[in-house]
Amino acid sequence: HAIRLATGNTMITDTRNDRILEVSSDGKIAWELNGHGDVKFGSPTYARRLKDGHTLVIHSSNRQMLEVDKYFKLYWKFMLPFEKPAVKA
Repeated sequence: HAIRLATGNTMITDTRNDRILEVSSDGKIAWELNGHGDVKFGSPTYARRLKDGHTLVIHSSNRQMLEVDKYFKLYWKFMLPFEKPAVKA
């Protein structure tokens, strides 16, 4: 998943490599959040830059949402329990 930001950069959700990238128009990485640092996540499926500069990350396989600031500080995290299905079949 990729989104063009107001800055002209592109935010890329790199699911296979467990990271979110912001890439400039000349191909340089301007910002990178990976799931192996202080903020743990794996295989993100969606990311969006919010108006306040924070980034929302959704990891649907782990039923998890989180928000981080531009310095990678976790702002909040929500996770659905695994023992119950999210939707009844």
